[in-house]
Amino acid sequence: MGWGSTFLDATEANATRLAWRVDVVVSASGIGDAWSVASHEDGDAGEVRIEDGSVRLSSSSLDPRGWRTTFGGFSFTLLGSIVDFVANVSRGSIVTLSLGIDDADPTNMEIVAIGEVRNIRLVRKGAWEVECIDGLGMLSQRRDRSQGQGFLFFDLPRSSVVDGTAYTPGDTTLEVLSTSPFNLETGGTGAVRVTPTTGDPFILHFTGIAAGPPRLTGVSAAGQYGTTAAAAAILQPVEALALIEGSPGEVFTKILTSRDGTNGPNDVLPASWGLAIDSALVDRVALAALDSGPLTPSSGSFTVTLIADAEIEDGLSWFVGWMSQIGMFPVIAQGLISAGVAQDTATASAAFTLEDDEIIELLAHEFWDEGHAPEYQVARVRTAASFNETTGHPAATMPTAMRLLYDARGIVWSNETAVQDNILERVQESAKRVPERLELRVQTLRCMAIAVGDVGELTYTGTLRRNGALGWTAAPCIVTAITPEPNTNTVVLTVLVYPATEDMYD
Repeated sequence: MGWGSTFLDATEANATRLAWRVDVVVSASGIGDAWSVASHEDGDAGEVRIEDGSVRLSSSSLDPRGWRTTFGGFSFTLLGSIVDFVANVSRGSIVTLSLGIDDADPTNMEIVAIGEVRNIRLVRKGAWEVECIDGLGMLSQRRDRSQGQGFLFFDLPRSSVVDGTAYTPGDTTLEVLSTSPFNLETGGTGAVRVTPTTGDPFILHFTGIAAGPPRLTGVSAAGQYGTTAAAAAILQPVEALALIEGSPGEVFTKILTSRDGTNGPNDVLPASWGLAIDSALVDRVALAALDSGPLTPSSGSFTVTLIADAEIEDGLSWFVGWMSQIGMFPVIAQGLISAGVAQDTATASAAFTLEDDEIIELLAHEFWDEGHAPEYQVARVRTAASFNETTGHPAATMPTAMRLLYDARGIVWSNETAVQDNILERVQESAKRVPERLELRVQTLRCMAIAVGDVGELTYTGTLRRNGALGWTAAPCIVTAITPEPNTNTVVLTVLVYPATEDMYD
């Protein structure tokens, strides 16, 4: 869910006063205690408060080819005694930053940023700066300080052996010495890898775990994910796998929120498979809208399959890795964790408009965005069993390269042709065309509602285009960097405007 209409309306005004509040977020496995501090509290001089004008938000950015985001953060300065603050906050505490525009009423404030406290430093007598990294840093590790439980899939690798009865391909049960290593999504499907004496390892699905004798039930009749089932004798290894399947937004939400079954409707994975992030910080509505919108193939469903057999120390790199290969990326949007997807700017619905009279200053203009070298002639998407690619064309600029590959072989195993087409339709523009890049300072805080990756329409006549025309009228554009500057009531945006055709001077 995004910001309310009252707050959105306020961002369009020339604010004369900003009110800030920082709240410590406490979840079942979080760090710190519930506590808040604000810039607008009344009281004696000894009380701690956020210094007026001290809040700083750094920029986030997007690579519109690799579909990888870099994250910003924020800082603020506390005046007065910070004894209570440090008693309730530690390194790693999650905090939210809320903003009120010309109004200190907490009911009219909205969360504008999520952060993880990284450090507190003295900047002058009685003034302490609190530094917070962007909330997407929470994706690096599980929100759990228990010994050895900070990493995703911390209880892997684990295994048992075939026991009781040898396995024969087609069996619907698999007897094992112990079922304790194995787990699966609530109401979902699990997976194991069996290594027979002869032949290659193979993966089987299962849907249940039973005792007397210990066994996996609902076992698939054949090997999965390109493997072939073979006979496995007693004492042959059976390895536990973490299997997470679903539409991309659904999978992302499940991993973000899964904790103990009580953290919202998507908390359905075993605890070690989830980050345990409070579901109130996740925009489940927006993520579901991606699955029913731009990530919907022309037929069938878009299913991603994630398989892990060992713990993952850097969850954020893992997320960015598999998401980027399908043209998807994590973002903080209107104060919540969400995701964006690659889109063709010419066909995407505009999420915002930017007009001449809102633009205060042109800070930079590049005829050919440096992030688009080389210019690719072909975009290719590879999935488990096949690949598809766009039609090639001569390059309009130099340097040039033949092919930009999106390699989803390990995560897309079904409905491959339709999924390949969906990805290609969304990524080919950025692969095969070179945009102009504009850095613009925009008045009011309205553009704080925009997230990197959002597509909009730009009307701006303050510069010459590379074809010699004066500016653009309602031109599709994509935002690749955002730097809010609330103390000056402005936002700095970097936007890319792609040519309408594969022509350098279009």
